[in-house]
Amino acid sequence: KRKYYKVNKSFSLLPEITSLIVKAQVMLEQQLDQHLLKIGDVRYMAFLGLFLGKAGAPVDIFMVAEKVDKKAMDKILAQTEQDLGVEIRYSLMTLDEFRYRKDITDRFLYAILEAPKNVVVDKLAERIK
Repeated sequence: KRKYYKVNKSFSLLPEITSLIVKAQVMLEQQLDQHLLKIGDVRYMAFLGLFLGKAGAPVDIFMVAEKVDKKAMDKILAQTEQDLGVEIRYSLMTLDEFRYRKDITDRFLYAILEAPKNVVVDKLAERIK
């Protein structure tokens, strides 16, 4: 019982509508990143794929974090999925796992690092106290 719509590419207001949708998505992304930053010690967070309108990205959200409240994260992502109406693919690694995967030149990790992304937090170079 779903309705599907097709975009008329010759519609004169299409650029304005597209711009409005992108702005709404950016606002949602800003709210999402603020919520995700509260779930633990986030060392790195980037938005890819869905949030950049790029199909084929390995994940939509990539995070390197310690002491993560997994239940809170799942709740935040479930609500966002419901708001967007799409599944959000994410990857969460500890700092040790990130370093190990980087050292062994893990394909998955390098696909994420080389993909177009919007980096929100990057504290990977900082020393851990």
